[in-house]
Amino acid sequence: YIDLRVELNPCTLDEFPCKNRQCIPLLQVCDGILHCSDGSDEATCQIRPGRDLSDLELKIEPSNREAHFGETVDLRCIAAGPQGFKLYWSRADGGNLPANARQTGDLLRLTSATPENSGRYICHTDFYGQSSHTTAQDYIDLRVEHLSDLELKIEPSNREAHFGETVDLRCIAAGPQGFKLYWSRADGGNLPANARQTGDLLRLTSATPENSGTYRCTAILNNNRYHEDYYLNVHDDRPTHDAASAETVTANYGQTVELECAIDLEGSISHSWAKHGGVLPSNAQVSGPRLTISSVTYKDAGLYICTASNGNVQVDIPKFILVRGAVPFFAQAKSSYLMLPTLSNGYLNFDIEITFKPESHNGLILYNGQQYGGAGDFISFGLRDGIPEFRFDVGSGVGLVRGSQPLTLSNWHTVHLNRVKKEGSMYVDE
Repeated sequence: YIDLRVELNPCTLDEFPCKNRQCIPLLQVCDGILHCSDGSDEATCQIRPGRDLSDLELKIEPSNREAHFGETVDLRCIAAGPQGFKLYWSRADGGNLPANARQTGDLLRLTSATPENSGRYICHTDFYGQSSHTTAQDYIDLRVEHLSDLELKIEPSNREAHFGETVDLRCIAAGPQGFKLYWSRADGGNLPANARQTGDLLRLTSATPENSGTYRCTAILNNNRYHEDYYLNVHDDRPTHDAASAETVTANYGQTVELECAIDLEGSISHSWAKHGGVLPSNAQVSGPRLTISSVTYKDAGLYICTASNGNVQVDIPKFILVRGAVPFFAQAKSSYLMLPTLSNGYLNFDIEITFKPESHNGLILYNGQQYGGAGDFISFGLRDGIPEFRFDVGSGVGLVRGSQPLTLSNWHTVHLNRVKKEGSMYVDE
């Protein structure tokens, strides 16, 4: 059989194991004093009795150092002369090194420095010969200060932000370290869905005008809050199409309409057509710059946009189709109606012409409401006892424009209604 014995080291990582299994602090090894009872802590040292070390010099540069609260401070002791000795760091007042201090060779590092770390630090080494004692040392004065304020500055990637661009806002902090940054809307609202924060950077991808507003960078340090605001304005440079500025093509119900996209561009030109707010009708045909719609109905009325491009320049040309004679007929009598999109700005500016043939003395012909259920602003037109009435909300009550005489039943009549804020007018058969 084999008699196996394993002797474990009883000392910790910060201790030196003597040959007799005694443990002493590592700092006591090779210091010229016997701490192990068997002398093993001095037996392997490179510095031998009688060695001349008078030419050893220690130097710390600079002799004064200033640091800010929270900063990591490195103090290095440079030795010139013989090798094979150990360096020690201590405080000049005799106190222990701070808890946030760590020595590695000739380097003393203070992590997250505080004003309490201020003072004089000494780097030294001792040598004990057979008949002599040599000491070398140098010192440095450290001063750690609080900054009165943390200064924030926001730098945008683009001074002018445009629709569809990626916009970066970077929050730059000057002052003590150890703070936390976060981004928000200055009005307390949530960041937009296309915004993402990474450290000190706020990035808005595919920016839109809805992203315009004031953004706030906030830093938290020692329970104190600092913030800086930046107003972002996203310009919408996309071409707009206003029916009032577009060429208007008038057609009767059931007629065929042709729209021509005439543009003077150099080179080969490509054309495409689209209907604003929808898709092209099923009865529409595109042939180069021409759009043909057969048998138009009231559904075909609206704004059409021709886009012409030669690869370098792109131009949008709006055309507006107005369909006349599209008269709806309600076979369900009093229970039927036709619902159209709400006129969103009817409470400010409203102008419409209605042609109708009444079959009874009472009835509602047009109603435009702000909210379901009749709440909010409204516009209405109808007959009461055969007399046309134009009603609208003026804020303090209902404004009424009433005709002077009843209309003839089973005859066609045309009424022109106009409203500008609190003023309204009605013209009948003029």
